[in-house]
Amino acid sequence: MKRTQIYISEREASALSSIGAITKKSVSELIRGAIDQLYINDRTVHFDQIVREVGGIWKKRKDNGGAYEYVRGLRSDRRSQAAK
Repeated sequence: MKRTQIYISEREASALSSIGAITKKSVSELIRGAIDQLYINDRTVHFDQIVREVGGIWKKRKDNGGAYEYVRGLRSDRRSQAAK
């Protein structure tokens, strides 16, 4: 573990002391946990959550005529351009 020194406001120090007393954790443990959650572990959680939320986003669209028709339309455009 590496030692570091930070400056925090009185409000932040008071909050950390109160939370530490309630959770029986040191201020250092609280800060390490917050860093892990915000900058390390949270990235994969956000990625997984985003993938779940956007999965199937195009499934119920009516404006593109369905996947088959959409792909056929793209291919016909390419074929007509290649013939020129």
